[in-house]
Parts: sequence; structure tokens; C-alpha cells
Amino acid sequence: MPGRELATVHIAVAPGGASEPAGRDGIAALLAAGCAMGPAGRRDGTFVHELERLGATLTGGADHDGSQLTAVVPGRGLPALLDMLVPALTSPALDERWIRAAVARRVAASRTEALHPVHRPADAIRRLSYPPGSPYGRTARGGALSLSDVDRDLLGDLHGRWYGPANTSVIVAGDLERWRVGDRAVETFGAWHHPVPAAAPPVALPAARPTWEVHAAPGARQAVLVLGAAVHCPDRERLAGLETAVHTLAGWSPSRLNVALREEMGCSYGFHTDFVARRTGTGHLAEFRVYGAVDADRLAAATDRLLRECADLAERGPADEESRAGAGNLAARVPMLAQSVRELVGQTAAGLRRGFTLDEIAEQAPVLAGLAPAAVRAAARALAPQRLNLALIGDPAGGMAALEPLATALGLPVRRAGGESAVSRR
Repeated sequence: MPGRELATVHIAVAPGGASEPAGRDGIAALLAAGCAMGPAGRRDGTFVHELERLGATLTGGADHDGSQLTAVVPGRGLPALLDMLVPALTSPALDERWIRAAVARRVAASRTEALHPVHRPADAIRRLSYPPGSPYGRTARGGALSLSDVDRDLLGDLHGRWYGPANTSVIVAGDLERWRVGDRAVETFGAWHHPVPAAAPPVALPAARPTWEVHAAPGARQAVLVLGAAVHCPDRERLAGLETAVHTLAGWSPSRLNVALREEMGCSYGFHTDFVARRTGTGHLAEFRVYGAVDADRLAAATDRLLRECADLAERGPADEESRAGAGNLAARVPMLAQSVRELVGQTAAGLRRGFTLDEIAEQAPVLAGLAPAAVRAAARALAPQRLNLALIGDPAGGMAALEPLATALGLPVRRAGGESAVSRR
């Protein structure tokens, strides 16, 4: 990226939250954050001080598809930063005091998250979208139960099995010619050898049957709804068609749900979406969620309208101009985001973690731009209400009782989650 004063280095390691041992949610993110604190053998604070001298930041984290270290530095400091990253990645210190402090922060954060009403239905949709016990149905955030007894030995063992050159990608972005690092990254990381075979991520499969799950928050003035599923797509065209259909349903301001519920019904909170695609041995797996919130006393009417919009989109598909507008909006976002070094690296790294090649990542915008409306109509069938999971949280007295007949009409079970939301205890 000629002319850029800022450089970014992103190190992506294939195992992530989905590869965590059962009952160890959050340990992948903790390990990545530990690597970002520096290598063994450095005196306390010297690694961080050296980063500050370079004007650099270094963070570590993980999602379901992989672990990552991300560094941002002024271009002149890029060669020195690359030299620092290798020992941090290959032999992290994983200091016991830091581990205890990091676990305490994560546990405190998990308690704060429990106070936010959107987390419970969002976590439920992730769990309901996959078969029971699937690692992709976990949150990957972690809390007291999964992290309280984590120590250096446990993290070190995981590092030894997960972190190796065979399953690691290094992405460097910036003015590489100006700062003379065209081959420096290859030279720096090229000497990394690891005797342990690379860990293979588990296979993600969709759930067999959708379910509705209801969480009680007595006294809440609004209800939060999350709709979603995991869907197998045999090829790139079907994947792009489904992404466009979901975007048409709720992904941007002119989407169907934002027009119908926000503008026509006056549900002012609006809707938005998450869409994640992964390569599998038989094509692609798409995971999507639609988020919205409505006034508690309008929950039943809003849910009924939401289901009717989904049914109409699945049965008739979007109009041709609707498909072209949605696909065009998605396609236009890709080059716009790529103007930022950080966004470009983030998009590339996410695609690599999820099994896509660099060529496939580069083809994302052209595939969307050239998508035929017929492909969107075919993919939109996956949005039929009887194929979708729904989770919500709200006041049981605010219209939630009227939801069960809607689910029964679709032939779907309704599950009442145990316990009350923290909202009800405020």
C-alpha cells in the first residue's frame, strides 16, 4: 500500500474457540493475549516499553475460527517490530501473575455482559444453530467456570499443540518497498520450525431442527429478538445469494425489516445482521443472525410481521431491483473498507481463518456485483420461518404468551430458558 505511513502485521493461527477443550471457553483468547505480552526471558515490562518506543500497539484475541495477534506501527518501525514478534509468538512468557490478572478481568467482564439483555438471545442462537455439543455453538468468551483454574502449564501445553508454522499465516500491509521489508517477513518467520503436527479445526455442521427459546426479563420495557441459522451452501454463488438475501431482509436501512417494523410500525430500534461464511469439505457453511428490539407491548405484532416478511422473501424472493441493490451495497463495502490498512488486513485474515484462499477473498466483491437475481431467489428459501431459530428476551407479561401459537403454527418447539435475566433484578 504505497504512501501509507502506518503498517499493520496480523498473525493468524488456525485453532481458535471452536478447538478449545470442552469446558474451557475463552482459553484461546487468553493464550493469544498472553503471547501479546512478550516472550520468555525478557525482564518485566521491557517488551511493552520497546513497543511503546516504536509507537506500536500489539493485541491478541480469538474467535471461533482462529487466534490472532495484531500489531500496528509507524512504517519506520516495521522491521524492528517483525523481529520482536517472532519470540513473542514462538516462546511467550505466560507469566502467572499476568494470567491471574487476565482471568480476573475476563470474569468481571463476563458478569457485566450478563447484565446486557442482548447476550442471552445472541448466545442462544449460536447454540441452537448447531448440533448439541458442537464447539461452534459455544460463546468462546469464557468466564469463571471455564477459566478460574487456568495456569501457565495449561496454556503452555495448548501453545505447544496449537502454535506452529504449518497453521499460521502472517499478513503484512503498508508501504513495504519504502521501509525495505519486502522479504523481511518471510526471512523473519522462515526459520520457525515446529515438531508437532498442526491441529485441524473441527468441522462445522448445521443443526437438524430449528427451535425457539424464550428468556424472561420481568419489567423490561423492550424485548430483544435474535433470528438465525447455519446453512450449507454448495458453491460461491449460493453463498453470495444467501448473504444478499439476509442483507435484503435486515442488513441495511432500506431492508425489509427496517422498513416494515421501524418505519411502518414505529419500532424505532431497527434491525442489523451478522453473516459469517466458512469453507467446508462440501462447499460452504454460512452462519447468520438478525438482531432487533421492539417495545414490549408490541412484541407479538412485531414478531408476527417479522415472520411474514421472512415467509414472503422465502416464497417469492426479492424483486430483481431489490436483489441488485442489496448485492451492490454489499459489493461496494468491500473496496471501501479496503482503503484502510487495518480493515484490509482484518478482512484478509478473517477469510484465511475460515478456509478461503487469497484469490477467493479478492473475488468477493466481483462475485456479489455479478450476482443474478435468480441466485438470490434460490438462496432466499433458507429464510423460511420454519427453518430459522428465534431467541428473545423480554417481560413475560408483555406479549410473550402470544408467541407460542406462532411457533406451533410453524411446527417448531418453544423452549423456556431457566433463570431470570439480570435486567429483572435492577
